[in-house]
Amino acid sequence: MSSADSPACGRTLAGLRILVVDDEPLVAMLAEDMLRDAKAADVFIANNEASARDVLGRINDIGGAVIDVNLWGTPSFAIARMLRERGIPFVFATGYGDQAGVPDDVRDAPIVTKPFAPRELVSMLLKAIAASR
Repeated sequence: MSSADSPACGRTLAGLRILVVDDEPLVAMLAEDMLRDAKAADVFIANNEASARDVLGRINDIGGAVIDVNLWGTPSFAIARMLRERGIPFVFATGYGDQAGVPDDVRDAPIVTKPFAPRELVSMLLKAIAASR
């Protein structure tokens, strides 16, 4: 990986492992494709809190995450708090619009509105990663 491709320069997700948490398989696969196109090393998909915890329990070096605000009718804020505690930057994805009832303790996370364009998803995730450094 060249220095121009490193995540620090804000162009790609090169070398990073990314977690996508979404209950819609097609949305999760679309996000995975977008993240892989941005050079993510690995993309792990979870569709609920239990599967997200499983990934986080097995994989130690997650570099960022994309979390759907609403998973099977339940807010995903517990996952966001878990990521925050571990220092893993994340963005919320939602079809409900900005802030979408996000609690104050995780409200500073960037929000990308579904349907999202590839550049928008990657840009917002890179913004979250840069802010965490």
